[in-house]
Amino acid sequence: MTHASDTAIRIANDGYHAYFAEKIWRLIPGIYRAEDDGSLRGIVEALAEAAADERRSIDRLWADASIVDCDDWVIPYIADMLGTRLVSEQNIAGRRADVANTIKYRRIAGTAHLLVMLAGTSPVGTPSHPRHSGGWPATGTCWIVRRASATCLARHSTVWPA
Repeated sequence: MTHASDTAIRIANDGYHAYFAEKIWRLIPGIYRAEDDGSLRGIVEALAEAAADERRSIDRLWADASIVDCDDWVIPYIADMLGTRLVSEQNIAGRRADVANTIKYRRIAGTAHLLVMLAGTSPVGTPSHPRHSGGWPATGTCWIVRRASATCLARHSTVWPA
């Protein structure tokens, strides 16, 4: 979770206020900008601050849509949408990892990769994780390929039934 001082420093350095102030200022016709005594620029600065606040809010909402970047208070809501049960409230990192694993498992649901991973062996190039392994000797093979091979061998068999 980010602290208030970290957020304040990030807001001060994001450049949104200056960007929106200049963008709004350029939209005002030159005749009005030339005759401005500072009051028009003050209104533009106030609008720019509001626009910068809205942009930061939108950015934060986009970040909250991802389990990796979201604030801690969003995790239970994402878990509720997924229908997963969370670990203890004291373990925030565990909650985030649990929801992230649920998302990962749902993305690869029904694939040979998931079945091999849950059985306890890792496919080539994937590190094994002790929490995910059942420790059983297993291998993943595509059923269609094995079925096609068996059918092909059965058709070309030289053994004739008696």
